[in-house]
Formats: sequence, C-alpha cells, structure tokens
Amino acid sequence: MTKYLFDDNLRVEGRIDVGGGVTLYFQTDCGMYCEGSFSSNGFSDNGTVIKGVNGTSWRGMAISERASFRNSTIEGSGSGVVEVGGLTAEAPAAIYTTAQRGAISNVTFSSNTGYGVYYADSTAACDIDVDNTVFLDQSLAAIRTTPQSVGEMLSDREDRANEYNMPDGIPAILVQTVGFPTRTWPDLGDDNFYLIDAQMITNRYVLGWRLMAGAHIKFKDGTYGGYQIDLNNAALSFRVNGTADKPVIFDSESGTPGSWGGFYLGTKSNVWWEIEHLIVRNGGGFLIPGTSTLPDATEKANNLSFAHASPRVES
Repeated sequence: MTKYLFDDNLRVEGRIDVGGGVTLYFQTDCGMYCEGSFSSNGFSDNGTVIKGVNGTSWRGMAISERASFRNSTIEGSGSGVVEVGGLTAEAPAAIYTTAQRGAISNVTFSSNTGYGVYYADSTAACDIDVDNTVFLDQSLAAIRTTPQSVGEMLSDREDRANEYNMPDGIPAILVQTVGFPTRTWPDLGDDNFYLIDAQMITNRYVLGWRLMAGAHIKFKDGTYGGYQIDLNNAALSFRVNGTADKPVIFDSESGTPGSWGGFYLGTKSNVWWEIEHLIVRNGGGFLIPGTSTLPDATEKANNLSFAHASPRVES
C-alpha cells in the first residue's frame, strides 16, 4: 500500500490519477483544489482511501472539470470550506465540484461533517453518475445539487441504488432551486427525503418530470411547489408513480399544518398529468401565485391546486 501525506493546502492544475491501494492523508484543516480532473480508481479488493492524518478532520477536495471516484473511501472531511489558489468554496464538502461530468461509483463517505457531494454550478445540469455509494454519519446532506441535475445524477435502477444513513432531519438530497426539475427522481430508501430549499416551479420547456414510488419530497416552510407549463406540448408530462405500499409524499420540512403553500398543477391542454398514490401533507398555508398565462390559485387548497389541464388521477 502506498501512502501520501499533504501537510498544507494544495492547488494542482491539470489531471490527477490515483490508483488502487493508495491512501491520501491530509493534515488537519487542509484541503485540495484540483483545477482540472481528479480520478480515484480503486479496485473492489484494493480500494483507495482519502482521509485526515491520524483521524483528524480535514477540509475536502474541490474539482473544476471532471470528478471520477470508484471503489474509494472518503473519511472525516468538512472542517471548513476549501480555500486555496483563488478558490473559496460555498460550503464544506468531501467533494466540491463545478464539474459536469464524471462518476462516483462504489464509494463510501464516512463521518464527513460537511456535504458528501456538492455541485456548485447552477448554470448547467450535472451528469456525474452516483451509484452503489454509501453515505454514513453525514452532518449535512449526502448530495447537494440542482433540480435539473437530480435525474442525471441518480439512477432509478434498484441495482444501482445508493444507501443513505442520515441523521434525523437531515435530507439525503438537498435541491438548490435554480433551474427546473426534470427526468426521473427515484425513491431514496427508508425515511430518506429530498429537501427543496425554495420555491420550485417548472414553467418552461423541460423533458418531463417523474417521481418514482416511495419518493419523499419536502419543501422549506413558507415555500410552495408547482408544475406550471405555459406551452402546448404533450411531451411535457408530470408523472407521480406511487403505489399503495409506497406512495409518493409531498410535505413541508417541519411537517406542521399550513407550513407551506402546497403544490400547484396548472398547464395547457396538451400537457398531461399522471398521478398515482400521492400524499400531500400540511399545505394550504397561503395562496399560490400563477404565471403570466396561468391564473393565481383562488383557494388555499389543502393540498393541491389545479388549473387548465387534463389530469389522470388515481387515488
């Protein structure tokens, strides 16, 4: 086994490749900024390890271009934001990245006091596939990303599902609402949930939005959600595919009555909804505004508001 110790903050330009059997140690409160691509390619029987020296807390890694981690373990990061080489990260994270491509597969995140993976570019979707990965003892969300990136980063295949062992009240996925939800959002398992951090309204062309059975979506108190499409396009479907055993759930973060506005469904006639086994809780705290071509809600519906559409609804 090969071991490397970084005893200060480090900025690297270009590409870093770390192979199986390698351990990277970071001195207390230090981190790395890779202004390029970082690849950690361990093997199932000979992985790579990235951690603080002697079990101490370190800051984490920031990666600008491509982030690839396979058969790796990342432990004990999050003592502070990565601040090196002209970069000051927005938040502490084991992997802080603006990279739009890469892969995180068969990785274990353990005892990180920041985020596990933090995607920091709100201008484009992230296509870093995260699969067969375990998040243990996270103090903050396992993944922080944008609405248009969730379906790109997470697979809806059970054989590629991640494992989230989150403390009570901590979301597995924190969704920063710059952008529009699209593609498929899978069930996160157990009591794990997505947390939407502000209003999330889909009101322009997207590739459809589908929520799989068991998906649990929470909205920040005082906010609301909606699928308000102003275009006549049958491809812009909104599908909630819950089951009797595993319904899809919408709720507020606090779970108290009237703590959020609820969910507004307002679309043109060629846009359809398919809603099967959806539970919406604790909404109706205020009227939800419409768009330039769709009306405001007229009632504080607990918990769904409808306008101008052709729903297919199954209880």
